[in-house]
Amino acid sequence: MIISFGKLNKEELLMFLFVFFIWMMIVLMKLIVGLILLIQKLLIKLLKIMKQNIWCKFFRLHKYEIIKEESYVDVKGNVIGKVFISRCTNCGKLNKQIVLTEEGHGRY
Repeated sequence: MIISFGKLNKEELLMFLFVFFIWMMIVLMKLIVGLILLIQKLLIKLLKIMKQNIWCKFFRLHKYEIIKEESYVDVKGNVIGKVFISRCTNCGKLNKQIVLTEEGHGRY
């Protein structure tokens, strides 16, 4: 189909260009959505392949397991909470979490 622009007046030419522009935008949007879906599928495959060591090393996401639980005491010897000591099951990093159980000993 050959389009001759010599016979079109100004309004028809503008309408043609507008429709062509809309059509091109739709095509570009379909391409962008296709690329996004492709990237999403690749990321899902990559996440399934990645081992926990990569999560620990690069993203600092550890899988902790509690290995010890102790009482937390103040300077007077009163028990005011618990200390949980845990270790990452993959890389071995140690972590402690203090949970205060008594009123008046928390941070305000």
